[in-house]
Amino acid sequence: MSMPVPPPQAKASNEIALRGMMTNPPEKRYVGQRLDLSPSPKRKHSPMPIPHPPSPHIRPPIPHRPSPLMIRPPSPITPSPIHSPGVHHARHSPMASPHHKMDDEFEPIEQAMAAVAKMRIREEVEQQVFSLKVDQEEAADCKCQCCPPRSTQEAADYCCNALFTLDLLKKGKLLRDGLMRKLKEPGHHSCIVKDKLFTTYIMNEAAALSSAETFSMLSGEPITDDNKALRYGSYRLFVATSVGHLGKGVRIRLPSCFIHAVRQKWPSNTYTGFAQSEINDI
Repeated sequence: MSMPVPPPQAKASNEIALRGMMTNPPEKRYVGQRLDLSPSPKRKHSPMPIPHPPSPHIRPPIPHRPSPLMIRPPSPITPSPIHSPGVHHARHSPMASPHHKMDDEFEPIEQAMAAVAKMRIREEVEQQVFSLKVDQEEAADCKCQCCPPRSTQEAADYCCNALFTLDLLKKGKLLRDGLMRKLKEPGHHSCIVKDKLFTTYIMNEAAALSSAETFSMLSGEPITDDNKALRYGSYRLFVATSVGHLGKGVRIRLPSCFIHAVRQKWPSNTYTGFAQSEINDI
């Protein structure tokens, strides 16, 4: 049985529809459960604007020209000895700054040494514990029976009892008031080193070593002498407990009885004694 042959007109329409689907692929649209493959309608695009040539009646913009009154003729350059070739002047150098001193503008060494001497004098006055009207020998007179002989002391050393009986300056008042607040048994002992604050904490080896190791970690200076590190750790505990933070480079002289007790506990062949602040500490 032969298949029916479609008429030529239907065949031509099918070819036209197939060619249209190849040029304009249909969009996948689902109608219910059936895929709609009918060709999508052509989108209408707005025509591109055609640029028109500029009108010959519109004048182009005129570039800005400065007024002849605004033009200043260059001033003649006169030769100056400052800018003469081969001569270097630091004051007129392009690298020089008004806040920067060159080598030839630094103060002489004599003036610098005089400034350091003035700083030392002012520092000694600020670090004084007792009033100027107090006799230093009266302050050094041992009343606690724990001070070393006067011949082994420094000129400004003093007994701990003098803190509670003589007229004090600012640093001395800070030290006295701090001790009065921190002493465990105030008034029960002839010397402060016999109080439990010193026997159980300030002069305790574990506490002094902890203070020394903390300072070594912060300053970066290794511990080379154990006894010296323990003494300095105990000194720092005394200041931190009684006075608190003094400030960078600020030092205070401690009672000679306490210094003697610390040296007896952790001795060395030589001792530094009270030292003024260094230049890099200030």
